[in-house]
Amino acid sequence: MDATQNKPTPVVSTAGNAKTILTLSKVRDDINLFLDDHFSQQSARAANLHSDYKFLWEATTTQFEAGGKRFRPFLCVLVYQILGGSDYKNIVPIASALELLHIAVLMHDDIIDRDYTRHGKPNLAGTYRTH
Repeated sequence: MDATQNKPTPVVSTAGNAKTILTLSKVRDDINLFLDDHFSQQSARAANLHSDYKFLWEATTTQFEAGGKRFRPFLCVLVYQILGGSDYKNIVPIASALELLHIAVLMHDDIIDRDYTRHGKPNLAGTYRTH
């Protein structure tokens, strides 16, 4: 972030010959789209296996949809570009996996701490507690 203007510092992607300015909000939107698709696919697959498994994926999806800055994926994109990566779309799945790991760690932390809410809403454990 540019401390003087309190705005996200843009990242330049040089996919092909065109240069694309990537901001935190652009990366966040792309990560959210990628993960929305992932959660939809997994929920559909889970429904074919068992209703309890589908419920788990729905509860996990709710945790993801609760929001987040998606700053970790943005840092992943920055490092990719610093190291010479030029095709932004290649790094989106990896940056998304990093966000999935973060979500999993938060859910694990809530279970270990026996917390039932996160940001005033039921977390995964709280969802199962009332189910």
